[in-house]
Amino acid sequence: MAFTLTLTHSPVNSTSPETNSAIRKCPLFIRNLHFTPYRNRRRSISCSAPQKPFKPMTEENILEAVAEFDGDEKSVPCLRTYENDLARLTLVGAVDFQQALTAAAADGGEAAGEHIAAGMDAMVVETLFPGPSDEHSTISTRLFLPARKVMEKAHKLRSTITKEMLSGTTSTNILAMTFRQVTLQHLWNFELVLFIPGTERNMDDLETPREVL
Repeated sequence: MAFTLTLTHSPVNSTSPETNSAIRKCPLFIRNLHFTPYRNRRRSISCSAPQKPFKPMTEENILEAVAEFDGDEKSVPCLRTYENDLARLTLVGAVDFQQALTAAAADGGEAAGEHIAAGMDAMVVETLFPGPSDEHSTISTRLFLPARKVMEKAHKLRSTITKEMLSGTTSTNILAMTFRQVTLQHLWNFELVLFIPGTERNMDDLETPREVL
């Protein structure tokens, strides 16, 4: 059993007119985050600003919009999650486009190259970093970016990145560190889930979201 608090804000004018138009029509709800209404009010608390009902935006919608970015964008969508044994806080909002590009290109364009090779114009990359509170706490950051723009940025950065930094697991660690430095500039919505005291995370299976009853 868990208690959930969800708050949705209207997106600010931090992206292109075309992207803003799509976001105004449907607030940014990530499908994998389980932003679903809970029928048992004793187990959940929700609040939102007065607004007309919207159709949720899926991750596919976001990737389609990101794929059309022409480089003049000021920001891109970001999802950041803080989690430990007792709670999970997920923030969805916008981050600076150039900062996100630099963070995603820090692996030398490896992730972007894989997306391009697969015929994907947009890429979504998520990293996990240990949290500061205890051994069961983590901070994850998911970025949505145009793959070719990331690759272009990677080519520009290669002269400043050593081969050692791009080899083996070090490359993965670099992305985790650079993604962590990306600053969330605008908050669109968030979800807070409080788990029953005594609940422990399975640190061997962090990819599977904990079930919310």
